[in-house]
Amino acid sequence: MNNSSKNSLDIKIPYIITGVLFAVIFAICLFTFTFVAYSFSGTALILILLTAGAAAAVSEIIISMRCATISKIKNPDGFNPPRDMFFYIRRMGFITLMAILMSLGVSFAGTFLNGLFGGFVKNMDNSFLRGFILKLPMFAVYLFMIYRMFIRYGFMDAQRKIYNLNLHMQALMIAFIFMVPNAVFDSMYDTATFSAFVVNLQTVFSPNIDVYILDSLDVYYVNENFNIFLVLISVIAAFAIQLGLAWFAYKRGKKIMIKEHIREIDEYETDENI
Repeated sequence: MNNSSKNSLDIKIPYIITGVLFAVIFAICLFTFTFVAYSFSGTALILILLTAGAAAAVSEIIISMRCATISKIKNPDGFNPPRDMFFYIRRMGFITLMAILMSLGVSFAGTFLNGLFGGFVKNMDNSFLRGFILKLPMFAVYLFMIYRMFIRYGFMDAQRKIYNLNLHMQALMIAFIFMVPNAVFDSMYDTATFSAFVVNLQTVFSPNIDVYILDSLDVYYVNENFNIFLVLISVIAAFAIQLGLAWFAYKRGKKIMIKEHIREIDEYETDENI
């Protein structure tokens, strides 16, 4: 294997780790929430959230250890301050935490939109539009926040010579690992009535067809119109848009920094392509 192929594989390894963990948690969510009894669904969500949190933490530690090792090999004399495992954990952890908190914050704000317009949209005949119209403004606000955050860090990281596109995309993917249980759950339960306390913006593309239906006798039974593939596609679409926008914004931040501060391109250095 030549060096180019080896470097390409090395760069892909963290994406493979986060991708596999995301797929596993996603599959567990789809299977569990499809077949679990309605009365146990809340407990199942908590258990899966704990599992997803552990998977996200392990993924972040493994990737940070790998980055620190490669950084030490490429720079045996070291940096001041040192770029060890904790340096990368802090960098990844901040992006992951901010993405989760922004999603939660905007989703909580959506509760007020639900109070103002929920009565109107819930009477709409089209189940998709019933949720989409309410959640689209929330999703747009969240995307703007993601864009501003990543363009700022693209600029700052390039300026400080610690620019690392891969690390930031992987940190956002780790946030998705933690967010996917709630995204799947909120795409499958109580979507038609908006009875959940928080209207989850990550379900903006949800078909809003619940896996269970409550009949006139207050008995839950399986909804024959439920389609698990629509849930899968809608959640993946929401995450893919966020990842694509973050990728564009982070690279644009670097371009702006170079355009404003670098006279000769040879003067520009970057810390990481790892």
